[in-house]
Amino acid sequence: MNGILYLILGLFFAVGFAKDVMVLKFHQPIAVAGEQIFEKALASALEKRAKLLVVELNTPGGFPESTRAMIAKMKASLIPVVIYVAPEGAQAASAGTFLVYGSHIAAMAPNTTIGAASVVALDGKEIDHVMQKKVTNDILAFARSLAKSSGRSESFIEKAVTDAISINAQEAKKQGVVELIAQDLADLLAQLQGMKVIVGQKNQVLAFDKQSVEVYEVPLDLQILSVISHPMVAYMLFLAGIYGILFELYSPGAVFPGVIGVLALILASYGFHVIPFNQAGFLLILVGAVLSIAELMVPSGILGAIAVIAMVLGGVFLFETSFFYEGLSWVWVMMVSLIFMGLFFLLARMVGTAHARLAMTGVDDIIGAKGTCCQRIALKGEVILQGVRWQAYSEQVIESGQSVRVLSMDGLVLKVTKDEEN
Repeated sequence: MNGILYLILGLFFAVGFAKDVMVLKFHQPIAVAGEQIFEKALASALEKRAKLLVVELNTPGGFPESTRAMIAKMKASLIPVVIYVAPEGAQAASAGTFLVYGSHIAAMAPNTTIGAASVVALDGKEIDHVMQKKVTNDILAFARSLAKSSGRSESFIEKAVTDAISINAQEAKKQGVVELIAQDLADLLAQLQGMKVIVGQKNQVLAFDKQSVEVYEVPLDLQILSVISHPMVAYMLFLAGIYGILFELYSPGAVFPGVIGVLALILASYGFHVIPFNQAGFLLILVGAVLSIAELMVPSGILGAIAVIAMVLGGVFLFETSFFYEGLSWVWVMMVSLIFMGLFFLLARMVGTAHARLAMTGVDDIIGAKGTCCQRIALKGEVILQGVRWQAYSEQVIESGQSVRVLSMDGLVLKVTKDEEN
């Protein structure tokens, strides 16, 4: 009796758990994060016993390694993968064109585009002629093989690579680039019903319940990775990390900038782990950061100008050449670099001014003044005096939170003792 009950419950759970159509909304660059999202969505579709996976695609392009990996997973899939360029206004640019060609069935929404798959550098500049020819030939060979295996237009994808042409949905269907034009997902599923498709060298006829649809929920960790692995975000996190730590070194005990800096650098390093980056660009940014500190110590204007140049060059050269992905622009990098440097100089000047203003009130006004220990003093530590944080030392061990009294002043370092009156 129990066995029959378990069987009924198992069948009920399986029916409720299974979905005929899995939909993945892929609206992002094609990189390692996107590759992992696609892999997880495909695995989820198989787990839910889906009859097909529909990928709603809107991408500016991406990295060749991730593009090839996603196509390989599509080719090895046990269920049909439909690439649907949507919604209206979406694009399958650059590497996205190759994903369309690698799919079992390709569709586009009205007012969408596909193409522009020429070889570019991440900074948008032309690549060395010899390297350009070598890379283009490799990409062309891959493009032709995809066109032949999918039965799609070979001439279009060749021109997309060599001449960077782009076409709309109507032209794409006319030229044999995609099989369907669908207004929305419901229209697409209606057209897919009963279509013949080859999956793993076997003919299949698509038959599914159009109401049994599930949109894949991307895990939080992959959502975060998608954000921080974008070159723009990774660059900003890197700058925030560097300047946060530099500010902590410039004004020891501020704590908050240092903590934020460390967290930002950890996130940036995670992003760099999945993005090809250039060590020369990395070093230029570090040089710019060091020169920023030097400008604070020895104001001249020259060191600051060189720091800006180093930062901008480092940002532009930070990411290695990608054959499908046009990256950071000079204007954007300069704007972000100037903002971060400006904030750093502003905060540093404010801290310096606060110390100078308090010091100018006179040693006599400071000696005997009372404050609070904010960082445990065991020979050295820090105190807050009249709202300003000071480095301090004492012959006593003073715990954080205890009241202190200033005995003497050596430069900008205070000698303190416990305030016995409290």
